[in-house]
Amino acid sequence: MPAHHATGSGTVTSSQAGENSDVALLIDYENLQVSLKRHFDLTTPRMSLIIQEAQEHGRLVLARAYAPWTSPDLSIDAENLYRQGIELVYVPTRKNSADVRLAVDCVETCGRSSNIRTYIIVTGDGDLIHPINYLRQQGRKVVVIGVDAAMSRMLSSAADSVLLYERDLDPSVRRPAQTRARGPRPAAGQDDGKTTLTPVSKDYPNVEEAFRLVQDALARRGNGEPVLFQELGHWLSQDHNLKPRAWYGVPFSTFLDAAQQAGTVTITTSGGNSYAALPASVDTGDALLDDDLSDDSGDDTSDDGSAVKLESLRPEERRDLLAALRELQGNKRTSYMSFRLLLNHLVSNSILPRLSESQVRSLLNDLADRNPPVLVRGQKTGKTPGGRSYTFSTFTLTEDKKVLRNAEKGDM
Repeated sequence: MPAHHATGSGTVTSSQAGENSDVALLIDYENLQVSLKRHFDLTTPRMSLIIQEAQEHGRLVLARAYAPWTSPDLSIDAENLYRQGIELVYVPTRKNSADVRLAVDCVETCGRSSNIRTYIIVTGDGDLIHPINYLRQQGRKVVVIGVDAAMSRMLSSAADSVLLYERDLDPSVRRPAQTRARGPRPAAGQDDGKTTLTPVSKDYPNVEEAFRLVQDALARRGNGEPVLFQELGHWLSQDHNLKPRAWYGVPFSTFLDAAQQAGTVTITTSGGNSYAALPASVDTGDALLDDDLSDDSGDDTSDDGSAVKLESLRPEERRDLLAALRELQGNKRTSYMSFRLLLNHLVSNSILPRLSESQVRSLLNDLADRNPPVLVRGQKTGKTPGGRSYTFSTFTLTEDKKVLRNAEKGDM
């Protein structure tokens, strides 16, 4: 399974599609996260969709997210946002702390950076109406992204335009949580059938031609690895001026969901970000039964901040994890699972979409290193095609029901 890496170019990128405006993206992260959890039972926003949307408005030169980042619950998100090139701004947990800091940054940036003509503010809080009015008085364009049920009507009326996360960025959140949790991902409102996309004008190509352009971009520029949505969107815009909302009247995520339904791409969610790959780039089969020692032996990811323990997960994430491990072990043709098979299954099926691949790797090691362990390590000997013998680790889910109950509760 190729590693899912975010690159710096994934955030600060020129649209080069006729937009001359530089863009600032300011995210009240906790406001968005709480709104999605409360109204859609979604554990984390898909940040790649927000960044991709920001890039459609011009060159994204500033991206900040405001939250009490020292909170244990946000530590996983903080690492993945930082890797996306988003600046993390710490604010205390006190009420309105994020609003005040975000408002100050709006005013200061407006005065200091005349090149930034568009501000995309991710929030639903009506307290931000004052900085929004100030930005517009200074000739700036303001776009607000938020959840409809949590959006202040005063705020939405003050902005130049409003995008609803569940309608304009990720319509899939309106499906039941159990159908969102694992791939493949059907498009919004189309759980029982395929989505049909029709060009809004005869000047635009049919969707099959657009899907071919997606495959071509992934083949030429993806190097066989999963590609962040915003990077793929940038390539398609740069090379072909392909804009799904303008061409077919749907968000980028719905366009790629339809491409997956057509067998054109495979979509995974990792580290809170969405990735697209050519179908052959993601291996989810049972063929990978054996591992070499490098896959898990002494795998310490703490140096890059990726260390994740079972207690770091939210209750619903622990439930999903253990259910996936039970299912995988029950479907195995052998008495054990390999580390690579475990990793591929959890990442390829987006079992823990908030975690990056390196974080999932760290979590698996934590499950095996515990006393008592959740994943019981063993060893097997295999042979390479050339006949050389080697030893690899095997894993089985513990049969101790008390350990499994405590693991699901995070009480170990």
